[in-house]
Amino acid sequence: MRETVFDKEEMIYVDIGSSITELESEIIDLHKDGLDKGNIRDNTFKIHGQHYNNKKSFNVVFGRKWNSLLKQGFLDSGQQDNN
Repeated sequence: MRETVFDKEEMIYVDIGSSITELESEIIDLHKDGLDKGNIRDNTFKIHGQHYNNKKSFNVVFGRKWNSLLKQGFLDSGQQDNN
């Protein structure tokens, strides 16, 4: 589910056929807590890193998830850093 504001009215809607993974949910939650991209990546690696061969492969997956969440509107681009 996503939130958006339209004509000063907050709306919640669902993308039919899509779902949020546990990693994506964690990214969204940490972003809502005000952490920047680097801190979110480090914190999610501590939790989910054991599922990846190494940190480099995790970083690739994290980057793809981050960009997807940005594109879908779950994250705002004003809070990200350039990492």
